[in-house]
Amino acid sequence: YMVTLYDLCAWRFPETLPSIYVAYSKWATSHAVQTADLILTLTDTVKREVMELFNIDSKKIYTVYNGIAQSFWESSKKSVDEVVAVKDKFGIRKDYLLFVGTIEERKNVMTLIKAFDKLRNYKNLQLVLVGRPGYGFSKISNYLEENHLENEVIITKYVTEEEKITLYDSATTFVFPSLYEGFGIPLVEAMVRKVPIVASKIPSTEEVAGEAALYYGNDVYNHEALAEQILQVVENDFLRQELVKKGLKRAQEFCWEKVGQRYIEACQELLRGK
Repeated sequence: YMVTLYDLCAWRFPETLPSIYVAYSKWATSHAVQTADLILTLTDTVKREVMELFNIDSKKIYTVYNGIAQSFWESSKKSVDEVVAVKDKFGIRKDYLLFVGTIEERKNVMTLIKAFDKLRNYKNLQLVLVGRPGYGFSKISNYLEENHLENEVIITKYVTEEEKITLYDSATTFVFPSLYEGFGIPLVEAMVRKVPIVASKIPSTEEVAGEAALYYGNDVYNHEALAEQILQVVENDFLRQELVKKGLKRAQEFCWEKVGQRYIEACQELLRGK
């Protein structure tokens, strides 16, 4: 019996999840850990967390990174008309910062919005949030309304895969200020589509993005520090090019050939133990 654990958010940041989900997640995860012959984690960061929390030997845990949809690797750049059509659909009128993920407290979207609001004094930008509303979304929605940001912060909700790829390709900077991640698939998507990244300095994000991201401070809630790093990337072409180059190199670690091979190795590891 082999199980994959995505993250330990229910233990690390329970306040960012509905209480009923925290209770269920703790029960299901604990049961899986006790029952499984081999545990897969998406990063070494989560592997260490599992070892510490459940006092499990490292030999019982195997790290297998996530891959991303093949279309992200294979899709060519869209024509100008196609890009304009996607932008028009979502009301994008300017250069923009991009976030992809559930719009919820764990993703620290409020800090991003505050950073963007500060940036507007220096740059004529919009912020595009691609994802569905999640836990704590009402606070975000109220903040946008109270600060008259509804037209500058665009929430797309559902987008097709092709639309998402187009939004990556046209973005000025991808911003990922999460409080906690088990992996962070959008980081790899951004690297593959050649978008420079600004991210929170948390262990899993550093593990996945490595040198392909510019990190902001040790306080993930510091919107001023985040705004400063975004501004650096937006204004510095050399820095942008370096981040893109490092991102393409780093992204090779998450191609399906390597990910698939790791799954095969995990299965072989499990069978050897039998």
